[in-house]
Amino acid sequence: MMRKMFVTVLVILLLIPLVALAESSDSKQLVYDQANLFSQDEVKELEDSIREMNNDHNMDIILMTTNDAEGKSARDYADDFYEGIYGIDHDGAIFSIDMDNRELRVSASGITIDYLTDGRQQEILDSVYDKASEGDFYGAANAYISSTKRFLEAGIPAGQHRVEEKSLKPIEMLVSAVVGALSGLISFAGVKKSYNKKPTGRVFDYAQNAITTGLIASDSEVSSRVIRNVITSSSSGSSGGSSTRSTTYRSSGGGTRSSSGRKF
Repeated sequence: MMRKMFVTVLVILLLIPLVALAESSDSKQLVYDQANLFSQDEVKELEDSIREMNNDHNMDIILMTTNDAEGKSARDYADDFYEGIYGIDHDGAIFSIDMDNRELRVSASGITIDYLTDGRQQEILDSVYDKASEGDFYGAANAYISSTKRFLEAGIPAGQHRVEEKSLKPIEMLVSAVVGALSGLISFAGVKKSYNKKPTGRVFDYAQNAITTGLIASDSEVSSRVIRNVITSSSSGSSGGSSTRSTTYRSSGGGTRSSSGRKF
């Protein structure tokens, strides 16, 4: 009898941490709507979708909005925000809607960098740009979740490799700029067409609206360091499956990150 009671108590003690962990995971905040772009119901629905994705892929992906970037660039603010919660090099990503800088930003760290290559990040921005430009921020957030989930399920592209931001050659920087500009221009054209009955005074600025991680290096900064991963999984998405590069850089906190943004 005593032995049976001892076993029962032992099992209960072993289960307590697991229950606490499950409750902690379910209650973890995943949407930080500092700019008040969503209703309470929308926040709950977004968090439920993100939580399911995080649990499926063992990552911490969050969504953040702000109307005050504290004088920082959209990239630095998003990076600092994420690392302030999870630390550096944590497996996950942040999607930020920066109303101060008027910029959409995708920033990844840890293993998530290898899933969200440069091309895939541009596709994610393609999926959210029109909705954000029209003021449909809830729709943009859902598009981000759907696109990110699709790429995580597709796996790391075959041939995926990391290139440090300063190691990009001038021709590669030019290609990145052209691809980003074209992606932004196509998205802008779609929005402009939908408003063809209204006068528009905005001129799409290629340099400001198409932002990639590898456009600030000078010739003197070029190095040859390339980090390659041998991956055998499928390579769907990512600009028609052609982009396998993840351009990385050091955040202000010292972490390795990969990020892309687009003005809206």
